[in-house]
Amino acid sequence: MKKFVCVISFLLAYAVSALASRVEYAHFSHFSTDDGMMTNKSESITQDDRGFIWIATDFGLDRFDGSNFRHFSKENYPDIPRDNFLFVSHVGKGRIIAGGMNGLLVDYDPTTDKMSDKMPKDFDKTYYKMTHGVTRDSEGAIYAFTNGGVYLYDEATQEFTSDHPTYNALTGAFIRSMYIDSQHRFWLGLGDGVSIYGKNGGQLMEYKGEHSEGVVNSICSLKNGFVAVITAHTTTGIMVKEALPCVERD
Repeated sequence: MKKFVCVISFLLAYAVSALASRVEYAHFSHFSTDDGMMTNKSESITQDDRGFIWIATDFGLDRFDGSNFRHFSKENYPDIPRDNFLFVSHVGKGRIIAGGMNGLLVDYDPTTDKMSDKMPKDFDKTYYKMTHGVTRDSEGAIYAFTNGGVYLYDEATQEFTSDHPTYNALTGAFIRSMYIDSQHRFWLGLGDGVSIYGKNGGQLMEYKGEHSEGVVNSICSLKNGFVAVITAHTTTGIMVKEALPCVERD
């Protein structure tokens, strides 16, 4: 019996050892100011379709090509109003949009190597506003979400405008995160939950559950029709977007 137990123990130990030997561990390369970054504090990161890594910092934007960092700041791009960036996003064809506090919102065109100030005109006519990010719908339209509503990028005027239904329905709303699904429904992360609006500005649903306390920091699409909602309290909620109503409320 003892011999049998010893054999079983040996087989279990061998199986565990064999399994552990097949575990793959991720390796991270660490970069800092010693490697050419402007600062060691990073706020956001994205990758464009040319492979460049863009990093938002409070000293400007860093672009990494795999070997070297290139700096984008007010010092070498005067059209950047200020350097305290909170987010950076790639919106296609190498184009980068980044922003932050005090209405900071800029657009980088890689074909001209030019930065353009895209702060909406009404920012300086109303109270302090912060741009939290940008997102695109299935047709390629670009929306900026702020603590004062949602702005649509007008390709004709090359400006972010408040002249669209969603802005009119949410004037003054503090929007921390945003996702647009395939049915053009706007999932908006607010200070106390998630609100979902249709393309005509009508509200479809409002969710304020027991796990939605605090600011909704992120909303993202998962597989099989699910959407993940992450709050500042580190709780995560999963919702089924196909089960939501499509008829907008008056």
